[in-house]
Amino acid sequence: MRKVSSVKYDDCIECQSCIFSCPIEAIFMTDKGHAKVSYKDCVGCGSCIDACPVHAIQEIELND
Repeated sequence: MRKVSSVKYDDCIECQSCIFSCPIEAIFMTDKGHAKVSYKDCVGCGSCIDACPVHAIQEIELND
């Protein structure tokens, strides 16, 4: 198991703070305008969680 960040789309305000805070560019905007984390690239550092002003990002565990 490994920890990654995950966006709660209903809470995302599309501010892009998470994108600017991600040191490995693992977050991008979808066609609908919400932030999305690439689980393949995310290292679970949590910088996006800290950067989100509305707490729309949480840490989850993935089974690899």
